[in-house]
Amino acid sequence: MPQNDQLQLGEDANLVALRVAWERTLNALSSRASKPVFDKGLKTVVPLAFEDSAVVLGVPTSFAKFWIEQKFLPIIQELLSDHLGTPVRVSVRLLEEEPDLACGLAADGLGSPAEPVREPRREPADFVLNENYTFDTFVVGQSNRMAHAASCAVAESPGASYNPLFIYGDSGLGKTHLLHAIGNFIRRYHPQTGLIYTTAETFTSDYVAAVSERRTAQFRRRYRSVDVWLVDDIQFLAGKERTKEEFFHTFNALQEVGRQIVLTSDRPPKDLELDVRLSSRFEAGLVVDIAPPELETRMAIIKAKAQKQDLQIPPDVVLYIARLIRSNIRAIEGALLKLHAYATVMQQPVSSAMASDILSRYFEHPQENLITPDAVLRAVAERYGVDVENLRSLSRQARVVLARQVAMYLLRHLTDTSLPAIGKALGGKDHSTVLHAVKKIGKLVLEDAQLADDVAALMRELKKTD
Repeated sequence: MPQNDQLQLGEDANLVALRVAWERTLNALSSRASKPVFDKGLKTVVPLAFEDSAVVLGVPTSFAKFWIEQKFLPIIQELLSDHLGTPVRVSVRLLEEEPDLACGLAADGLGSPAEPVREPRREPADFVLNENYTFDTFVVGQSNRMAHAASCAVAESPGASYNPLFIYGDSGLGKTHLLHAIGNFIRRYHPQTGLIYTTAETFTSDYVAAVSERRTAQFRRRYRSVDVWLVDDIQFLAGKERTKEEFFHTFNALQEVGRQIVLTSDRPPKDLELDVRLSSRFEAGLVVDIAPPELETRMAIIKAKAQKQDLQIPPDVVLYIARLIRSNIRAIEGALLKLHAYATVMQQPVSSAMASDILSRYFEHPQENLITPDAVLRAVAERYGVDVENLRSLSRQARVVLARQVAMYLLRHLTDTSLPAIGKALGGKDHSTVLHAVKKIGKLVLEDAQLADDVAALMRELKKTD
């Protein structure tokens, strides 16, 4: 029996009971998880609250939260119910709200990255990764958190987590960054792992050359003997019938023996102009999207990239750039390079006047409230067959609740509207209600194909009418 099972003066009896139950649950889990995962992951969990059959556990990192929810939540819930003597619902909460900028996991489990293993790499001689694209340099926000977490899981345990992993989103949002980050992590911590990074266009060129030079056997050995296959911009296979057939057989050959495959595209699998055989295989794995970053994430990206360039940039300029460039991280990088060059040549510090003068030549300033709350509410109401006033009401009808939460999710991801302002637009809802809805829909779109289709269609519709 743990020593902390005695109720001290002023302590909450439920919390003490939870601590005791958690100690017993940890003992049971110690035989069900590897030592690194147990020591660096499960042992970092902190019991926070137990009230009305609801248990809250705290974890130090967002990926630890994701990992535990995906891998251990059912068994934790079962064990805690047994030890507490009553059925409980378990939720996991971050101890700190700041997003993790790095993967936060080692090759052997949760925790700090392990020391690199010094073994020869088996990657092809012409294999190239951008060393600047790592998990450390990827800024995590609500719009990309799930894609980042899934990429971390794949990098940690290739072939064991999500296979295939399919990441989609518009150009310039970080898909290629995550592919390279996976490759760089594996190259450092799993150097014995055979890995190829390629684009769909490069795969096509390689295949055409192999056919014309009568070396298809060599081509197939090269692509079908790797442990990890990273393929960028898969949409470019559309219309290339022979290449699609070769890709299909390569995909099958790797998947059948458990090799990890990660794909990126500018659209979800069902919207690709590819064979049903391919899109169905893509959908059989984990499909995650990267949405345009919200204002706070754009500001964090600007600060991080400015710091890397050793560029001093005042807060008002950070906000100006974040409002000027809303949907493309590459464009943000270009804006900072222009400011850096001008400030260096003119030997002047970056100022609001300089930023406005220089960047207005290259970037058209978006109209304020490009996508308005009213436009979002009208689009959502029409798709779900409800009235806009229903969305603003207190109705608990299931269809209305779902539509309202989708509207909150879209307002958060398509506009710069703050949480309190979103709540006000939806009839005076509390900002915590909005945050809950955003997180809930963000999770559900990974699990519910119909909901994912609805959200993607609404996003496309609203972007076209902005």
